[in-house]
Amino acid sequence: MNKIIKVLVVTLIFTLSVFLIFVQWINMSYPVKYGNYISEFSMKYSLDPILIYSIINTESGFDPEARSHANAIGLMQLQKKTAMDMAKDNTNCITDLYLTDPAVNIEYGCKYLSWLLAYYKGNMKCALCAYNAGLGNINNWLNCAEYVNESGELIKIPFEETKNYIERIENNYKIYNIFKKIGKISN
Repeated sequence: MNKIIKVLVVTLIFTLSVFLIFVQWINMSYPVKYGNYISEFSMKYSLDPILIYSIINTESGFDPEARSHANAIGLMQLQKKTAMDMAKDNTNCITDLYLTDPAVNIEYGCKYLSWLLAYYKGNMKCALCAYNAGLGNINNWLNCAEYVNESGELIKIPFEETKNYIERIENNYKIYNIFKKIGKISN
């Protein structure tokens, strides 16, 4: 009987250790930061906050100092020209440092995504592809019979990076949606 209890205790300790490591990995891989800004600006621009968490995780891993090979900056990886377009009357203050401010970056990122959604008449896939690959590329794809169906919907993404980007956002969305259901994210 003593041997069975020892095996059960060791098994329980091992299982608990694995579970705690898994929880730590989840918390590191799917941070829940800047919720006040995400909530405020997703509401302001009529966006799903879970989508914004997913985009930020995909774009920067929640690193406000992140910089891409294309010189996109901050949490939502904005280029200066895009930020200037979103800032309109405030273009003199668009600096690298300014774009690393989480509030600024999330607001301009949300504003840009909202603009893309309006431009593509609510088509989320096209808006997200454009957020990653640029308007010109998506518009070219939409004019190519190889990439659209009979209804003109984008069915093939020719850029592997953009295809992976969309998949990562979709996967992140599933996780963050679970977080919302269990109360780890509130809005």
